[in-house]
Amino acid sequence: MNDSDRKSPAISRAGSRLGKSPGERVLSLLHKGHLKNAQALYDAELSDGDDKTDTLILKALLTLERGEPKEALRILKKRLGFTNPDADLLTAHGRTLLALGDQRRAEALFHRAVERDPHSCGSHYGLGCIYEAKGELSQALHHYREEFYRHTDLLANTLALVSVQRRILAEEHGIETRTFSELVNSHHQVALSEQRRQIERLLGNRAAGQFKSSPTPFMSLACDKCGTHLMADVLQGISGLRSNWQYHDPNEPMALRAPAAAPKGSFIAGNWFPNSALLEGMQERNEKAVLLYRDPRDQIVSGYFYCKKPHALIEDSGFARRIAAMDKEQAIDYLMSSWPHTMLVWLVLWMTFERPLYVCHFERMISEKPSVIGEVAEFLGYPCDEALKHRVAADTAFEKPSASLKIESLHGDFKRKGKAGDWRYHFTEGNVRRFKEIAGDILIALGYEQDLAWEADQKPHG
Repeated sequence: MNDSDRKSPAISRAGSRLGKSPGERVLSLLHKGHLKNAQALYDAELSDGDDKTDTLILKALLTLERGEPKEALRILKKRLGFTNPDADLLTAHGRTLLALGDQRRAEALFHRAVERDPHSCGSHYGLGCIYEAKGELSQALHHYREEFYRHTDLLANTLALVSVQRRILAEEHGIETRTFSELVNSHHQVALSEQRRQIERLLGNRAAGQFKSSPTPFMSLACDKCGTHLMADVLQGISGLRSNWQYHDPNEPMALRAPAAAPKGSFIAGNWFPNSALLEGMQERNEKAVLLYRDPRDQIVSGYFYCKKPHALIEDSGFARRIAAMDKEQAIDYLMSSWPHTMLVWLVLWMTFERPLYVCHFERMISEKPSVIGEVAEFLGYPCDEALKHRVAADTAFEKPSASLKIESLHGDFKRKGKAGDWRYHFTEGNVRRFKEIAGDILIALGYEQDLAWEADQKPHG
């Protein structure tokens, strides 16, 4: 018997996009941790199609996510008699057996799924889980990365990738990291130490000690509403170059050419996702990147207030008008459904593409600005004494005019507060509860919380 009743596209393809079919939408919601929404959509649009294999697999995965692996296996048994099961069915069977503790059979099924279709959603993730449990961290990291490159919306895999990176740094290099910036910067510091050891082997200790870095080209990158212009201002002060803001979609050809075509004496600033063409260009130019992110809860609040400003409604009418039409609680719920996950994916993509990075979170930028300025200057190869650190820190204070905003002729009210933790006065109890369900694990991965025992101020305002 073969899988002849399949009529919809293979659901493994849904991991890389938000598809149009109900099945693809259910799977995308499930991958992002929105179990309740996924179940509701399945019940509304797919529950009457249980005779189809795609639908049965979705039903089994939903059941598995509810913590019922035996029932998930019972559902899958309706199709496990196929002589030629496809990768989706093999992967769902493997995930169910793994949840039931049958690691040996699960591993065999995941390998079969990868052989059948290297792009099957969840098979590399399953292998990563198995190798991590065995303590084979390099193999686990390999499979988590393979899954991530194919399905960035599979949140559990992205969190596992970050976790195993931390374990490798701790167990193999003795480096404990809490924040995401510590994780990435330590990872690159280990790589730099290895480079220095290689130089010592080639040139000898004395020659290696005389090896000095010189200023290198760089890009300034930040997630939306995470202090993009603050970092650009700091980098202008360190380097003496002008920021060159790029509004274009970084996946479009025009933007891919933009870094090489930037005016002389400038550096690129923006919110770009990495892609192969951009990274190839960075490698050719020996270009580094400085990244900035912040607490996703503050990012969401900042995004909400930005969308309420008149100029935002003109410049970004579709998205901004949709947010502006909502009340604050509803808008925060809407933004939390995607922004935290997008931030994590953005950061992990840059981390996994192996370009020299300096990563900083907004909260440290404002609380330890002179120290950050010194670290960034050293990373980029610019001289920076104590006087310059404090001068740049003073020139980029929140109350001072922004040099990069002036260059771009942006509105003076573009900046809002420049403070950390403002979300506490805007999240309702409902927002807090829903954020924990949707993105609580992301806060822990980024280092903003150690668990889910956090609350907002119970006196929200404005």
